[in-house]
Amino acid sequence: VAWLLSLQPRSYESAPTLGGSLAGKLKDLVHVHGCQLLLDGIYNADPHPGNILLLPDGRLGLIDYGMVGRLSLQERLMVARVVVALARRDEEEVARLYREAGYRSTWHSGESQPSSIVYRFATWH
Repeated sequence: VAWLLSLQPRSYESAPTLGGSLAGKLKDLVHVHGCQLLLDGIYNADPHPGNILLLPDGRLGLIDYGMVGRLSLQERLMVARVVVALARRDEEEVARLYREAGYRSTWHSGESQPSSIVYRFATWH
């Protein structure tokens, strides 16, 4: 067990002076979570701002991994393909991959929703 001293939310304005910009910290956070998910196949299943600390020396402290998820290699490859399709803004490919993964999106009538709806849903994740 390690103890982490973090900044209070009102101190975040000083974040750019703590080892880089806040945008850089967000990039680091996405990189770490991406590596955990895509390379290791394990991820924090309860990510929220309360589990991310900005330490006085500018490092990020990630806490509370009490709920984790695991992905098989096949699932990780699917996530990677979705990420690439999202980066390319390929609406049809994102929708196709979601459907291939088993996601179903229908109206109340049971009629399937168009790819544009599935794509929009995917961009919220």
